[in-house]
Amino acid sequence: MTRPPSTLRRWLSGWLRPVRIGSAGRAGEHLAEQHLRRRGYRILGRNVRVAGGELDLVAEAPDRLTIVVVEVKSSASTTASRWRPEARVGHDKQQQLRRLAQSMVKQRHLTDRPLRIDIIAVERVGDGPAVIRHHENAVTAG
Repeated sequence: MTRPPSTLRRWLSGWLRPVRIGSAGRAGEHLAEQHLRRRGYRILGRNVRVAGGELDLVAEAPDRLTIVVVEVKSSASTTASRWRPEARVGHDKQQQLRRLAQSMVKQRHLTDRPLRIDIIAVERVGDGPAVIRHHENAVTAG
């Protein structure tokens, strides 16, 4: 059963809550959201709470079928770092993302839709523009 987008957004709205995020994290999530919108994604939820944790962004892919869970990793520094933000998504975090994504699709009765887990890295060095790297299907949904 495929729900219209507005129904899906309302369906997820009960799971949203404001979250305190550092300024780099908040700015990174905002830039990631803009990046997705420009590429035809429909944002369904931000900071979506599910049993055991929270998902940064939940979107509908441009195909209007696939549900995309997006983990946003941000960094802001005055000098270039040798570590990329997406490198902070290790094995444990990947397992947690799989578990949370599966929990969300079960709770929200979205099991009839394809599921994908992406990572978006937002990196700012000094006053320069942010560099955004979108890694589609970075974590197998399992």
